[in-house]
Amino acid sequence: MAIKVICAWCGQWMGLKPSKNSDGKSELVSHSICLTCKKKVMNETEQYLKQATAIHEKNMMERRS
Repeated sequence: MAIKVICAWCGQWMGLKPSKNSDGKSELVSHSICLTCKKKVMNETEQYLKQATAIHEKNMMERRS
């Protein structure tokens, strides 16, 4: 039996991968991240880090004054 791989963010089907341990009684599912969601998450993370860095730098400047 194969393991069904789906995107944990959007639920898109991403394919099948072989399973070594399967009782054949239940559907096996694994989660990953599709390219579209990966790009979105990476962009959101980059924007968050820029904002957090700006806030940190502002706070450090205020402490020095």
